[in-house]
Amino acid sequence: MDGMNLNHYEFHSDWHIDADPGELFDALNDVMRYPLWWPEIKEVVDLGDERRMIVARSLLPYSLRFESRPGAVDRATGTLEMIMTGDLEGYSRWRLAPDGDGTRVIFEESVDANKKLLRRLALIGRPFFIANHSLMMHRARRGMAVYMAGWRAARSGDR
Repeated sequence: MDGMNLNHYEFHSDWHIDADPGELFDALNDVMRYPLWWPEIKEVVDLGDERRMIVARSLLPYSLRFESRPGAVDRATGTLEMIMTGDLEGYSRWRLAPDGDGTRVIFEESVDANKKLLRRLALIGRPFFIANHSLMMHRARRGMAVYMAGWRAARSGDR
């Protein structure tokens, strides 16, 4: 945590997905399609100039709205970064690496919560906000695994 700032959050997830790193990179780089595999990403609106407005909502009764734009995007190193402003301010980053017959996926996020409700309830709500994010990432991993299995099935049908 950033000192005693209750509104700063650092998240880390480590997954294995049965998919080719290049195909997974392409899927993660296609932010407009996130709602197809990530249940908590409710809406993505193209704002032009590679900017997107993203609306996310998990179990807790609030939505987060933030604008995203690409940060570091490097296919060779498997790095995809998103800079966020709005209800969340900071970045999220995917890092991909070959892992056996699939891909190791590391998700890192460092954000400040700007949404008034989250800031007001930070002292008592923080454990719930963290648990909410954990559930969101669990469902994202599951959704991405199914999405990539469908991607592979579609490609094998093309052969």
